[in-house]
Amino acid sequence: MKCLLPTIIGLCILTSCGTEPTVVYTLNTSVNGEGQIGYSVGDMEKITISSGQEQFDKGESITLTALPDSGWFFINWGGQVTSQTNPTSIIMDGNKSIYSNYNRIGAFCNENYNPPFSGTIYVDSDIITEEDHSTFISLSYTGRADRLMYDRRYGWVTLKPFLFPAKFDDSLSIEIQVNPEFETVENAQNYALKYAKAIGRLTTQLRKDVKTTWIHRGNEPFGGGNNNLLIHTDWSETYYEGQGILEETLVHEAAHTSLDSYHANSSGWLAAQTKDCEFISTYAQDNPYREDIAESYLLYLAIRFRPERISEELKRTIEKAIPNRIEYFDEQNFDMYPIR
Repeated sequence: MKCLLPTIIGLCILTSCGTEPTVVYTLNTSVNGEGQIGYSVGDMEKITISSGQEQFDKGESITLTALPDSGWFFINWGGQVTSQTNPTSIIMDGNKSIYSNYNRIGAFCNENYNPPFSGTIYVDSDIITEEDHSTFISLSYTGRADRLMYDRRYGWVTLKPFLFPAKFDDSLSIEIQVNPEFETVENAQNYALKYAKAIGRLTTQLRKDVKTTWIHRGNEPFGGGNNNLLIHTDWSETYYEGQGILEETLVHEAAHTSLDSYHANSSGWLAAQTKDCEFISTYAQDNPYREDIAESYLLYLAIRFRPERISEELKRTIEKAIPNRIEYFDEQNFDMYPIR
């Protein structure tokens, strides 16, 4: 039932009997640069807005997410929110006007710049070696069970791999899943053991989000992401182990797994990209969102934690190409055990 309140200067307010009228506030949004702004309210699906008005009830909590277009990065929020945090939250306790600032990646770069390396895993094979300490302490066998795995030869497949939980001395653990094509427990265990030791030479920071490792045959490259490390043994033995860069490659892939989601699209990292202007490798330059963290991190590790293993010339080349990225990594206080 609705009650018609008294008319005041020709205006009447319709409301439910015995309740206060709903108060609605307006959120004005706009962007500087190229991108959009997304918002979510409670369980509501994110809706993308770029410039305009939306109305919300008084007291609603709104989460705003800056969504830069490809080739652009988020700098900060302006208006009635002044922050570099993305996403950010606001309470609708009045009308608000908020804008997001974006800048173009490499806006001040020399378009003719050639990075010093094609890919960083090949730069130096002594950054981490098989003689270095491994945090790996034990491997057990728990049988076979259904697992969804990614195999570059076939895509996503459900198999019954051999399962080997691996434990490390910093309290981390990884389930190593070995493709049944290795036929016997003994053969599968040999491969699980070899790669568990190599993975144990990576830092705690790089392993913290690695929950599983998939091991397949096949002449295909490694992969990272999905809380996983993907290994193809034929490619590993021919290219990575043959060149002594197994651990360097695992650093690269583990950076995808444990660093990308936190840093690759952060405003601090994207600002460092722009300040540096240059990229450490053509692979990073060609894939600035997907590969720049992984390509840069390995050589950051080299100059900060293995400087005695690389030449002064190489050290100067890295520092000249990516000084702001190096500073960004320094600020993160990564857990570098067992390297230091």
